[in-house]
Amino acid sequence: MSLPGGPIGNYLKKNLSQGEQYIDSATGVPGDHLIATDRRAIILKRGTLPGSVKAFSYPYTQITAVDIREAVTGSWIQIGTAATPIRKTNFLGRLNAENLVQYSWVTGTGIKRVAGIIQQRIGQPMNVAAPAASIPDQIAQLAHLRDTGAITEAEYQQKKQELLNRM
Repeated sequence: MSLPGGPIGNYLKKNLSQGEQYIDSATGVPGDHLIATDRRAIILKRGTLPGSVKAFSYPYTQITAVDIREAVTGSWIQIGTAATPIRKTNFLGRLNAENLVQYSWVTGTGIKRVAGIIQQRIGQPMNVAAPAASIPDQIAQLAHLRDTGAITEAEYQQKKQELLNRM
């Protein structure tokens, strides 16, 4: 498969090992990327300088778990190893965790596709954890996010309607 463009392609051109093959990649939020090669999973995160990235590489032989979480307050995939275990984390912790990629309903399909590749490579079945909160609790969480300015009124109304349609 040919390399993608943008920050993923730039990173891979410089950092793939000899003979290492790119398989797939997807972009999460806020500008995080999840990459699968034939040897490892790579997470790229936005660096502190404009246009810079921080890369975290996880050889498949060292990955112990791939955790996918979907909730009203955000969705993410987290790669667990002995050195970077999977931990419960709040919103700010998710922004700073090196072994975690956040995604939205828009980018979720691609992220979950790449996560599935990683899980196949380590021999772990694909499990997506269901939201723990009830629909009324999720709507309350959305209202809090709206009230604090984390999401817009339009986003609140859209997600609220999606949740109400599930009842």
